[in-house]
Amino acid sequence: MLQEIYMCLKQRGLVVTKREFSRNWLGKAHNYLADTSRKADHPKTIVHLIKRLKAAGQADLAAVLMRELFGSEFCRA
Repeated sequence: MLQEIYMCLKQRGLVVTKREFSRNWLGKAHNYLADTSRKADHPKTIVHLIKRLKAAGQADLAAVLMRELFGSEFCRA
């Protein structure tokens, strides 16, 4: 999921490299996104990214992550 968000932000001109995304958007080490050894992303990492996306006016991408983190039932009234 993070790879897809990275690609969307890159297409929108908000990030240039995976290193930049890992540090500035995820608040993680520069190689976090490139590290293929992790099996899943920690919910705290996703929540951090959701906050950053909202602050940057990227509510559509934040909503995608919220559905991923909490499930589709979360967004239903």
